[in-house]
Amino acid sequence: IDYCVKNGTRRFVEDVRDNMDRIEDCKRFKFVEPDTGKDQGLNVREKAKTLLELLQSTERLAEEREKARRARDRFHNESSGGLSSEDVRGRGGGRNRDLDDDWDAPKKKRDEFDDGPDRRRGKGDDDEFDKPRGGGRR
Repeated sequence: IDYCVKNGTRRFVEDVRDNMDRIEDCKRFKFVEPDTGKDQGLNVREKAKTLLELLQSTERLAEEREKARRARDRFHNESSGGLSSEDVRGRGGGRNRDLDDDWDAPKKKRDEFDDGPDRRRGKGDDDEFDKPRGGGRR
């Protein structure tokens, strides 16, 4: 999740922020190695704490995302013949405003995103995953 928050789309970050209570639960995760008695849950608790701090600070998140973008650009320029993350994300010529990382811009409503071919058929909403499948009415 940490990698995706730093490198993923703004929409992903907003979805994670909407579900921070699940990450909060991980701060109480416990697992003790039965053979050694070592607390293996410590790593999960620490990572959850660090991730929550990052998600709660818009300024720090923007800095981390910029740092990750620079690292991606450096890696792509050195290893793939000059492609940048802008080229990979399809922003080389025209910018995709739905994926823009402008944290000061107002958050778009879910229905303003184009989810591709499924959207044209009336499917593709995230809510589809929460609905029961099978013989029930839709």
